[in-house]
Amino acid sequence: MGYGAFNIGLSGTSTTVIDYIPYPEQMYIELRAILHPDDVLYEEEDYQDSDRISPPEQERQAEQERQAEQERQAEQERQAEQERQAEQERQAEQEQER
Repeated sequence: MGYGAFNIGLSGTSTTVIDYIPYPEQMYIELRAILHPDDVLYEEEDYQDSDRISPPEQERQAEQERQAEQERQAEQERQAEQERQAEQERQAEQEQER
């Protein structure tokens, strides 16, 4: 407990794995600040709060929320298409009855 691993590499290339890193979340914050000084994830003092979520967890949750939203939109579009088809079928039946 309290140790983690870093996977280092660019997408599409091989990665280097560094295992058994102590305080991995704090190390992530510090490395991110060095590599991307203008990219502020959040204030360090905020992170010290045990209720805060780590950056990798925030990214994972944000991706899950994006996927859930896409699924909701796709379901709404399917329902709307089904309703359009049902309406067209009703109209066709009414025209045949005339």
